[in-house]
Amino acid sequence: MIAIKNIRNRWFGLPVALKLVAVNAAVFVVLRLVAIVIRFSVDADAADAAVDTVVGTLLLPRTFTDWLHAPWTAVTYMFVQYDPMHLMMNMIWLYLFGTVAVRILSGRNIYGLYFLGGISGAVFYIVANAMAGGVGTLGLTGASASILAIMGASMVLAPGMKLHLVIFGEATLRIVGLIAILLVVIATGEGNYGTHAAHAGGLLAGMGYAYVLRGKTERKRGAQAAPAHREMDTETATPCTDSLDQLLDKIRRSGFNSLTAVERARLIKISSNLQNRQS
Repeated sequence: MIAIKNIRNRWFGLPVALKLVAVNAAVFVVLRLVAIVIRFSVDADAADAAVDTVVGTLLLPRTFTDWLHAPWTAVTYMFVQYDPMHLMMNMIWLYLFGTVAVRILSGRNIYGLYFLGGISGAVFYIVANAMAGGVGTLGLTGASASILAIMGASMVLAPGMKLHLVIFGEATLRIVGLIAILLVVIATGEGNYGTHAAHAGGLLAGMGYAYVLRGKTERKRGAQAAPAHREMDTETATPCTDSLDQLLDKIRRSGFNSLTAVERARLIKISSNLQNRQS
């Protein structure tokens, strides 16, 4: 019981991005172990067919009719990477943008973005294949649409956030995101209309979520700040400093996690502006 409790405590103590990476990696390991058991149990030809069947129960079907017979695949596909290289590349991007996003959004929002991006990608995938007349991949797997949703939301909320990359040095989140999108497009290749559409669906879902979240927060903040603005002396006001003081005061009173996504993005933007002025 103590061991189980320790494992549970360690799990809940992990960063959000690392939890998502761990779940994807666990699914990969389970599928690979199942494949090993199958290959030791039957001959080679039958083993390949059996492994394809197991993976096929989790991937997103190409058509809406096929999906109706396996509706759970709208969720399971976004955790399935059977190819080691596919897993490695997706997990690098997931950890990178998940770690960045947690500085802007709450953990709950990141989980929501992961599933929102995956489901949006599934819808775009099926629609694109239908419009292409059934031309496309046999099925969809991977966390790419979910990762792009997290990335898209982060780019909208904090495009100027500075990231320090080992190879490229310092770059803004906007630039890193655009590079990631380009690499995803190149890696997907030509002719995979459904896969490209799934990636676009995930990215658009994340960006749309961020715009809605930012709009709601700004309207709420504007309504609360209206009386104070009427009393402000416009000749002596320093909006940047006042805004920073308000954010720091809120952090002192309630902690960093009390900041909304937009407030975190504003704090990052103000900090970047102050650093640029000093340099």
